[in-house]
Amino acid sequence: MASRSARFAPRHLAALGAVLATVSPAYAEGESAGEGSIVLVQESNGFPGGEQTTQLALQQVTICGDALRVFDPVHDWALFVDLGEQVVREARVTRAEFEARPFAHYQKYRADRVRSLERQRDQFVQMREKVEDDPSARERLEREYARIGGDPAEPGRIRASLERQDEEREVTLRIDHRLRRVRCTRYVIRENAKQQPAFDLWITEDVQIPVNLLDYYEQLVPFGPEVSAELAKVKGTLVECLARVDTGTFHKTYVSKLVELRHEPVDPAEVAVPASFEQVERSADSAAEEDPMVTCVMTGERIPRAEAKSWTHPRTMRRYWIKDSQQLRALIKLAGKGGTPPYADQAK
Repeated sequence: MASRSARFAPRHLAALGAVLATVSPAYAEGESAGEGSIVLVQESNGFPGGEQTTQLALQQVTICGDALRVFDPVHDWALFVDLGEQVVREARVTRAEFEARPFAHYQKYRADRVRSLERQRDQFVQMREKVEDDPSARERLEREYARIGGDPAEPGRIRASLERQDEEREVTLRIDHRLRRVRCTRYVIRENAKQQPAFDLWITEDVQIPVNLLDYYEQLVPFGPEVSAELAKVKGTLVECLARVDTGTFHKTYVSKLVELRHEPVDPAEVAVPASFEQVERSADSAAEEDPMVTCVMTGERIPRAEAKSWTHPRTMRRYWIKDSQQLRALIKLAGKGGTPPYADQAK
């Protein structure tokens, strides 16, 4: 049975497409379409740079040169990304309003990821010191650290690898209004020996498009430079993508599957926010600041976030707040025995 998004998307696409059409200028006489243009239809749960949609739906991706528009009619959502201008604009179509964010906005997620990796390293080193005389416990700890992407031999070091899998398959795509079978090869990008890869990709070379969608992932998804360098080596047309992001404060798995592509002229105005749309500030919910107070999971005390220490469990990846080094040592010891902090349920 077709998914709900697949069944209802055409009706919504026509309705909301009409909204965009009424506010986007048509071709001026003698004006030519932008170079490097393509129109894609994919089933996806979002797109790099977007922060307002997470559910799987059909999206129309329109690309002209260095600019892109993602239109999700099911969720009344559109995303405009300009690689040249280095700006993301996220819109609610029927409200005719949008938020703007520079690419620099997404650097905070990269900084969070660096801090998270540093915490994992420090916690692993501390816990390994405590089980130095217990070979079996040390082996379990090192195996777990490797499973989540750490390197027991050099804690904190990240090495990424691009692996071409011995897997190929054929899929059916609608290409320029005709169904066509294309061959796809699977590629995986992995950090160290991490069990789950950062990227799981199906790529075809049977059809070419003038842009590489992975460029947007490289710019806007907070992976480390090691992963980005391997991603740049992937050539061909992206058919399926599963990208896992975990910065310690931001967790998301991007999923996309190409359904259709059309080589056709695109008016540059189609990939720009309509002039009638109003720019708004971020909503109160999305712009709300963090609670300045946190709960110590060992004592239950409410303490200033700026003064608290944090610790991330190397197996569950849950982040805990503690008030001082003494409580941190007690928490690490408790976790090593498989225990749960007494005030974990109260912690934010």
